[in-house]
Amino acid sequence: MRLTGFALWFAVSAAASEWHQTPAFDHFYNLDHDRAVQLLEADLVRDPRDARLHNHLAYALLNRAMLRSGALDSALASSSSSFFRRPRVEMPAAEQERFGKLIDQSLELSQERLRRHPRDAEALYSLGVAHVHRTNFQLFVQRSWRQALQAGTEARRAHQAALEINPALVDAQLVPAMHDYVVGSLPAFLRIVGFLAGKRGDKVAGLRGIEHVAQRGQRTAVEANILLAVVYSRQNQAERALAILDRLCRQFPRNYVYQMERIHALAQNRQWTEARRDADALPKGYPHLPPDRYQRFRAVLAERVPRQ
Repeated sequence: MRLTGFALWFAVSAAASEWHQTPAFDHFYNLDHDRAVQLLEADLVRDPRDARLHNHLAYALLNRAMLRSGALDSALASSSSSFFRRPRVEMPAAEQERFGKLIDQSLELSQERLRRHPRDAEALYSLGVAHVHRTNFQLFVQRSWRQALQAGTEARRAHQAALEINPALVDAQLVPAMHDYVVGSLPAFLRIVGFLAGKRGDKVAGLRGIEHVAQRGQRTAVEANILLAVVYSRQNQAERALAILDRLCRQFPRNYVYQMERIHALAQNRQWTEARRDADALPKGYPHLPPDRYQRFRAVLAERVPRQ
């Protein structure tokens, strides 16, 4: 998944604790976003006042647009490329409007719940997730850096408040941890002259936090593991990235994006024979993989795998 640059900070999954136990979750992470959207729409009809369901559906709509635009492809292979030079995600105007309404409704419902119970950690968590999804929308679709930073700050603030009330809410650690890692990784002069002036980070503590969520989280474990794979790849720890991607491919066997990232990790780990073999097998193993996307993947891989 393309989770580099600022996007690393804001990656987080949908909010409800039972999300990982639903059919929609399985369809979503196996890239069947159309079916996931259908299931989530039905859930929302049954319970329109659940802020978490609004977050789920908004997340599915955004990721469907990102998949269609190729924005989920080849994160590890392109991890050195500039996030700011990438094209915006194409999302139909009607879906953008719908996404915005879902997020607005989620925020309203969470805030209403907090007015009644100011120390409601779950409401704070849902509030933060809505801001996370808005951040990614502003980054990838609208390309509005300042608005994305504002929404991301609100996400961190909400999740830190949730942790103060309930330190056992492991998944709420992911956004603060990613902020610490990303900001801590930036050169000091970029923090001074950029949008992050005055912000502090801690690369080591941030990485520990991501690892903790990957191991102990429920709602955000998939995202945390993807982020770890990206981080390990950037740190030239391809073997550790490969171990994560192996697990994800077993967990979500229809997700060709994870399989492509696994193949890139094989190449980075100099397992070139295995990388060629698995790349050749992709079209047969993933018949829903678009041919043009496969050709782009092979072109990138060819730059990393020596010819026989």
